Amino acid sequence: MTPRPFPPRETRRALVVVSLTSTMFGGVLAWTLWFDGLGVAGFGIGAAATLILIGGFASRDAAHRALAFMLGFAFAFAVLTWPVLWLVVGYVRYLLTGESLGD
Repeated sequence: MTPRPFPPRETRRALVVVSLTSTMFGGVLAWTLWFDGLGVAGFGIGAAATLILIGGFASRDAAHRALAFMLGFAFAFAVLTWPVLWLVVGYVRYLLTGESLGD
């Protein structure tokens, strides 16, 4: 069994951008639903939205290696960006409703 090669360098950059964009969208959706009162289910919906977007873009590329590459970056981006998005979405919530993050 021969190992599958990584995607070419030009393709990898595009896959990283798609992973970042999908993860940011999913994170904003997750925190918005969290603050809207849905709770932990908001994270499931945000994660599902991220995976659906990544899967949609990865289906254009025939290699399974591209999907694994994108999912690895998506996990890393989620760990790094979702806590920051909590502050951003919480601040927008404060501007709109006057409720702080502790409420």
